[in-house]
Amino acid sequence: TVVFVFDTNPYTVSACTGVNGTLVVNEPTEVNHNEGTTVTVKADYANGYHIVSITDGRGNDITLDNNTDTTYTYEVNNVVTDVEVCATFALNTFKITATAGENGTIIPEGDTIVTYGDMIDFVIEPNHTCYYISNILVDGESVWTGYTDSVSAYTHTIDVSTFDPAVVDHTITTEYTIFEYEMASNAYTEGTVSSATV
Repeated sequence: TVVFVFDTNPYTVSACTGVNGTLVVNEPTEVNHNEGTTVTVKADYANGYHIVSITDGRGNDITLDNNTDTTYTYEVNNVVTDVEVCATFALNTFKITATAGENGTIIPEGDTIVTYGDMIDFVIEPNHTCYYISNILVDGESVWTGYTDSVSAYTHTIDVSTFDPAVVDHTITTEYTIFEYEMASNAYTEGTVSSATV
């Protein structure tokens, strides 16, 4: 009697070298026919990156692309040949909506798309010398530290790297106030004068 014993050659699961992130194949790195393993994908979140997509070259692509997608366990199933898992990473993106209050301007105004690491300047100015900058609010919180009677253009810089990755939408708004003056007066005979604020 002749007995033949057959065994399958294992397949290798490997990972591309990550750019702005890492990919690590978990044990086992060699699998039998129709078996599988997992790959841990991590973005360099400390420097503002997230996972965009993961592929194993077999049509099993997945797309993530949210700022909070920084770690993912990718399943490699039903392996019938060697498999290489690759991933792409991108910097976190945010939207800043700038709105000028009445009697002033902010440049740029409207929506601006920014990425982690950007330093974006907003030029803020009253549109008449009768008004001054009285407040600047970022995400509803006052950041105005200028002097009260600021009639000149003022540049406020936002460091995008300080943003929480989970909060994509941000705002900057400005307020302007008209100057008020106290007028002193003297009364002469047969009449009265009251002081007034104008």
